[in-house]
Amino acid sequence: MAWSNAAFGTTVVAAAIFGAFLSLGLEQYGPSEILLPLSTLPLPASLLAMFPWLSRPSEFTCQPHHYKSEILSLDPLLIYIHDFLAPAEIPALLEAGEPLFQPSGIHSNKAGHKVKNQARTSHSAILPADLPVAQCVRDRAVDFLGTVLTVPQGDAVLPLQLVRYGPDQKFDAHYDWFADDKLPEHGGIKWNRVATLLPILEDDCTGGDTWFPNATVPAKAVAEVTRQGDAALWRVHELGGIAVRPVKGNAVAWINLLANGTGDVRTKHAGLPVQSGRKTAINIWPTRFFS
Repeated sequence: MAWSNAAFGTTVVAAAIFGAFLSLGLEQYGPSEILLPLSTLPLPASLLAMFPWLSRPSEFTCQPHHYKSEILSLDPLLIYIHDFLAPAEIPALLEAGEPLFQPSGIHSNKAGHKVKNQARTSHSAILPADLPVAQCVRDRAVDFLGTVLTVPQGDAVLPLQLVRYGPDQKFDAHYDWFADDKLPEHGGIKWNRVATLLPILEDDCTGGDTWFPNATVPAKAVAEVTRQGDAALWRVHELGGIAVRPVKGNAVAWINLLANGTGDVRTKHAGLPVQSGRKTAINIWPTRFFS
C-alpha cells in the first residue's frame, strides 16, 4: 500500500517527537525507570531494533505456575503443593531477605507485640511488600486459595516472612491464628490469619520437619509412605499425626479458621529442631477481616 506525502510526513514528525521523548526519558530516568508501561506497550519491530532495551523484561517477571497439589489430610485439611515456587524466585527471595534476618519472636497478648521466647528460636525476615518477586509469590498464593479469601471484604496477604532454622533451632507446637482477633492501628478493624502457606526455600538440612500432631491420614496412605522410606515427603510421627519434611520449592498449605471465624485447634503444628544444616521457609499468611 502506497503512502501519501502527507501521511509520510506525519509519520516522520511523530517518530521524531517519539525519539526526542525517549532521549529525554533516558537522560532523566535511565532505561529501567522511564515512565512508560513498557511491558504492555505494543511497539513495532522497527522501534525495538532502534531501542532494544524496550523489549527487556522488568526487574522480576512472574512465571506461570506449574505446581500440582495433593491432599495429605482432610481432618484438618492439609494440602501438599509440589513446585509452588519457580526456580528463579528462590535465589531472588533469599537475596532480598538475607540482610533482614533477626531473632524470631512470638505474639504476646499481654505485651501487645512480639517478644522473644525459647519456644521459637529461629530467625525471621519481613520482605518489603513492594518487592516484585514477593508480589509474584503472594499473588500465586491468593490464586491458589480461590474463594477462601473474600476479596470484597478486603481480605489481603500480610508481607511475606522468611523464617530460617539452624542447628537445634525450632518452633514448638503452636497455632498461626490468634485467640483474640488482632486490631491493627489503622481503623481498628479486627482480622485473623485465615490460612497458611509454607513454601521451602532451603532444605540443606537433617531434621526440620513440620509436624501436625492432629492430622489424620488413611491407613492406605500410611502403608504407601512406609514403602517409600527416606524418599517419602512425610512420615507418621511417633507421637501421632504426620511430619512433613522440607523440600526446596514445595509447600504445605492449611486453613486456620473455621467457617464461623474462630481458630481451628486441629491446625496445631511445630517446626521440629534442625539437627544439622539450614532450613529456610516462607510464612504466607492471608488475612480475614471482620466487620
